[in-house]
Amino acid sequence: MRIYDYLALSKVEQWEALWDEGVYVTSFRSIDYYFQLYAMDRFFIELELCPIQ
Repeated sequence: MRIYDYLALSKVEQWEALWDEGVYVTSFRSIDYYFQLYAMDRFFIELELCPIQ
């Protein structure tokens, strides 16, 4: 899947593709947020997670 194919998916389909095909790379914790980096084919997806909400 290429990045344009991924972006053309609905948000629900993007989540499903990320969890099914994404490869966890690394994570980083800042003061207020967690960041997780996933690789899919030839592009990366960065998740920004707020532990408070």
